[in-house]
Amino acid sequence: MKLAFISDLHANVRLPFARVSDGGISSDRLEDVCSVLRQAATRCLEEGVEGLYILGDLFDKKHPDGATLVAASRVLREMADQGLAVNILPGNHDAVDRDGRLYTLQFLDALKVPGIRVLGHEAIEVASGVRLHALPWLPDSRALKRMREMDKGCEGDRNILLFHQSVVGAIGDTGWVSDEGLPTDAHDGFDLGL
Repeated sequence: MKLAFISDLHANVRLPFARVSDGGISSDRLEDVCSVLRQAATRCLEEGVEGLYILGDLFDKKHPDGATLVAASRVLREMADQGLAVNILPGNHDAVDRDGRLYTLQFLDALKVPGIRVLGHEAIEVASGVRLHALPWLPDSRALKRMREMDKGCEGDRNILLFHQSVVGAIGDTGWVSDEGLPTDAHDGFDLGL
């Protein structure tokens, strides 16, 4: 089974340096995000990928504007209609509240669009002996507690943690080093953390 993982798309019409167009209902930045999603779908289908996982921050704001919601929803629907399973893990920018109790993305679950799934706190067996453990964004103390609870059921299988949290000491693609977040051993007990 082939799976693909992307994150931090931060879809939004109005971001710093974005050039707004079409009377304010689009921008070059939003069009770029939609283009990236379409390219990811094309590549996934060409490579025989069965599921695409968006690991947090599909949106840039907890209350995205209508144009952003419409554009992103259309692209996600196109992807699902092409036969690609789209799985979305809520990130901190997708959280409506700072406690991680409600996420903007949950409207997609309410619509029950086949092929689009918003991940909750769950384990998904993607192949025999391979389990993905989804952990939507939570405040660090709650995320760490939840990770420890999830560890208890991880014997025997290959266990992969899907999460959207900062980890102390993590190095970003620009060389920035995180000085806050979860401790580096937070995902101990899992074979891999993404």
